[in-house]
Amino acid sequence: MAKVFTLSTKVPLSALLSYTNDLVFVLDRDMRIIQGNDPFFDLIGIKGEIVLQKRLDQLELSQPDIHTFLTELSDKIFTKNETFEIVRRGQEPRYYNGKVIPTIFDDGSSADTIILEDVTLEKEALRSLRESEAFFRSVSDHLSDGLIVSEFVDGKKKV
Repeated sequence: MAKVFTLSTKVPLSALLSYTNDLVFVLDRDMRIIQGNDPFFDLIGIKGEIVLQKRLDQLELSQPDIHTFLTELSDKIFTKNETFEIVRRGQEPRYYNGKVIPTIFDDGSSADTIILEDVTLEKEALRSLRESEAFFRSVSDHLSDGLIVSEFVDGKKKV
């Protein structure tokens, strides 16, 4: 019988949690929070020791927009898609790209590590670029005179 070996990388979960500014938390099979990092706990506004071993839908949150966000997040995680997009609505909407990573612990128990990357700045930059391009196109389409586009390269004007 032949054996097939593949390369794999083990990353200590505690190192991942403290290393990144992304929102990272771990859910067991019953959707209870096993671990999380400070940015995640800051988002929900509850200290980590109070949140651990509770399901996302059992958290008592003071902000209704965070409750709605966690409900949508639970639905996305439950569908078991590897990647997803989610928006936290509120005073300032925040956009996240999410990843669900199946995780196996040393004792053989399984869980899902969820990583939410804040992509709000990228979304806003793209929106601003689209608006700027649309404005430029509308201006250039309605010009009765000519249009000359120039730029500065190394301190010199280039037409």
